[in-house]
Amino acid sequence: MNFLESRTRQNLARAFAAECQAGARYQFMATMAQNEKLFYIKDTMKMLAKNEMAHAKLFYDFIVQNSGKDSVVEFNADYSYLEAKLEISLQKESEIEKSEFDTIYPEFANTAREEGYEEIAQGFEKVARVEYSHFKLLEYLYNKYQSKTLYKSKLEQLFRCTNCGHLSYQSDAWKKCPLCSLDQGYIMIDYNHIFEESSKIYMDSDKY
Repeated sequence: MNFLESRTRQNLARAFAAECQAGARYQFMATMAQNEKLFYIKDTMKMLAKNEMAHAKLFYDFIVQNSGKDSVVEFNADYSYLEAKLEISLQKESEIEKSEFDTIYPEFANTAREEGYEEIAQGFEKVARVEYSHFKLLEYLYNKYQSKTLYKSKLEQLFRCTNCGHLSYQSDAWKKCPLCSLDQGYIMIDYNHIFEESSKIYMDSDKY
């Protein structure tokens, strides 16, 4: 299959554009979180934005490496433009990430493999697995945000201030840090269980 005539080339261009837009939207969400004084969520959104731009670079490099001098790709695709509210964005972005994991990137990987581009197929699959972890994280944050339980727990848990490092076991986090007096939004939210669960997807041979 001539790469310039392949569906894989168009899919890479679509994926590149989608990842760039996702990176921008996560930056917007970081600003939304900052405006609500949710500074740890702000940092989390910046981390997701960095991830998406790394994915965009991967897809961009695949296009450049295989296209030769011809670097113009025409394609049609639909992209999401979300209302500028953190709650809505958390929900909708989780749905977008889930569709990339469940449908979009697996289909792109299958097409690449059928057209003889195994390395590109594996690239789509590896990115899809990361998008699954993004989906689970955003879904978790949306549920906690909506239920107003970002800093509440049924059992005592460890809360840590990301500014001064103050530590405390309790079920409801402080409103102001007892040590440095910064807002509750600087408290670290524990995502470890999300990423531990997501890591199991690498062993899911039925999915990939």
